[in-house]
Amino acid sequence: MRLTILLLVIGLSGYSHSQEVTFSTFQGNDPITKISVDIMANAYQRLGLTLKVLPQPGQRSLLTADSGLIDGELFRIKGMDEIYKNLIRVPIAIVEIDIVAFSRKENSIVITGWESLTPYKVGYNRGVKVIEENLLPPTRVEPSNTVENALKMLDAGRTDIAIDGLLNGLMIINDLGLDNIVSIEPPLEVIHGYHYLHKKNLHLLKPLTEVLREMEEAGVIRSYRDKILSEIRKKQ
Repeated sequence: MRLTILLLVIGLSGYSHSQEVTFSTFQGNDPITKISVDIMANAYQRLGLTLKVLPQPGQRSLLTADSGLIDGELFRIKGMDEIYKNLIRVPIAIVEIDIVAFSRKENSIVITGWESLTPYKVGYNRGVKVIEENLLPPTRVEPSNTVENALKMLDAGRTDIAIDGLLNGLMIINDLGLDNIVSIEPPLEVIHGYHYLHKKNLHLLKPLTEVLREMEEAGVIRSYRDKILSEIRKKQ
């Protein structure tokens, strides 16, 4: 395996004009983004490349990645390549995300799936496709440009529910001291995030897949998530 990767890396020298690659992603210092940055920085380092990240609002990030002005999208759910035709999904999942609803403690809301959200006013981070595609009419929606704003609106009583990844939501709740907000179990959905390359970087697909597969088999990818989860739990 290592010999295969080494040969693939050597082969990259004929394609790459730079030792640096840039990928767009969501704004904010959320744990899933941090995990993704750490994993992909490690992966690209193994290929002799340096990772740079361009934080942008969710929708703009995808449009920038699809335009080819940069090298792709740091992480998104499966299927983005069906919508944004210039993107190529690297087939090894780099993150696992529990999508959950958050509410104020006094509301005692019970959630049994996306359809059970329809009676409520729901806040979320604009541009997160898995949320936007699952919020069914007549759900009243209140999108925000950041998860922080969505949770602040929930805390202020301007929405009934906020939706985001469990790790990210818990971290923001801790950081902002929003003691009246709790997560609702079970998750609405468990999804996986994948790295996306712009089609101009097709030459990176095979070596990157090999590197990520090796990291997955060695438990390296899982270790990044476990470390962040442990840090968040210590603060609760």
